[in-house]
This record gives sequence, C-alpha cells and structure tokens, in this order.
Amino acid sequence: MEPDVLAAYGYDLVMMLNQIKDKEDVKTALYEVNIEGINGNISFNEYGEIDMPLVVVEAEGRTIVN
Repeated sequence: MEPDVLAAYGYDLVMMLNQIKDKEDVKTALYEVNIEGINGNISFNEYGEIDMPLVVVEAEGRTIVN
C-alpha cells in the first residue's frame, strides 16, 4: 500500500506537534510554530489560522508536468 495525498499533511502535523509538545501554553506555542514541512513553510498568523502556501500543479500519473 502506498501513501495517499494526505500522508504529507500527517507528517507535517506530527512535526508541528513535536515542536509544541513540551510547552505549557499550547495557544502561545502554536503562534511560535514555524516549520519547513513537506507541504512548505507552516506557521500561524495573528488570527490563529494556519499560514501555509497552496500549490497547484499539473500531474500525469505520479509525475509533476507543470
């Protein structure tokens, strides 16, 4: 079984949780998150929303063509 499209998000989530795991105040810790994940740079803006770039590509099979 091969990983599907959500596997990269799961990996990035684990990296993010690892960065905040020892913090007492989770909300403050989330504002400090700044990781270079599989999906690009991930951080939270001043409204608590995830600030992650959306990348759209054209693919054929498992190969990016554009």
